[in-house]
Amino acid sequence: WLKIGQNPGQWPAMRGFESDEPGLEGRLDQQTAGRRCTGFKGFRYLAYTACLVCIGAAGGFCLGRTQKAAGDIASLEASKERYELKEKTGQGDLSFPLRFEGRFGCCPPGFTCVGIAKVCVHPPKTRACFHSGIKNFEGRQYFAVGSDKSVAHATSQVFYLPSGIEAIEMLYVGGSSVKSGFFLLSLSPNEVICHIAKEDRYENSNVFSQERCGHLQKHSGDAVYICVVDADRQRWDSVLIDNVRLVDQFGSDMNHAGLVELSATTKPDCGKVHSFLENS
Repeated sequence: WLKIGQNPGQWPAMRGFESDEPGLEGRLDQQTAGRRCTGFKGFRYLAYTACLVCIGAAGGFCLGRTQKAAGDIASLEASKERYELKEKTGQGDLSFPLRFEGRFGCCPPGFTCVGIAKVCVHPPKTRACFHSGIKNFEGRQYFAVGSDKSVAHATSQVFYLPSGIEAIEMLYVGGSSVKSGFFLLSLSPNEVICHIAKEDRYENSNVFSQERCGHLQKHSGDAVYICVVDADRQRWDSVLIDNVRLVDQFGSDMNHAGLVELSATTKPDCGKVHSFLENS
């Protein structure tokens, strides 16, 4: 009803702006006052509700809720543990030296992992890879097996030790019990030919040290595999390794002499490493 170009002074009086009615501004003032009143009443209502909740909590109202939450957490932890106990196989084949650089947050190439066992990067990206005071590893990554609250193990592909091998060397930390640590086992018969662990709890830390298993010449050509085992749910029992090397008598790096093709009935089993240890 307004004409384009019409002078505002010629516009008809708009209802609500006439002096004898409340007008838009008046109505807005009334709505504002109403909101103030509603807001105050709402605040009182919230305060009253909060008091009821507090009284109910003091009387045991939250007990059932707390128990339900605890049950939910327990279910989640159980589901998480079931997931972690599933076998996870790293992408790619085993090749020495094992430096664990590249992909992280997963099982490394050439290994099958059960439990919390993954390549960690420093600085850590997850709580599972937070190892207080860690140092002396090579590069930015290392392989971590287990935690203070769970057991885990990692099994390598079966490989042939090369001719001329003298020792296996690595950077190592953890494995505070005799049942944990780094194991090198022969496939047939199942014997432990190398075991590295830190059994003195008072010297445990997350500082890597150079470790070595020597006198491997007599095992040249044997089919062997690696087990990295965290067998106990206790502090300092997780096992961290880095820069695993096969070396000759001059300390030069060697690769394995080939991977072993296993039959369907032949499978390395790090879960039985303790019985092999007793028989070795």
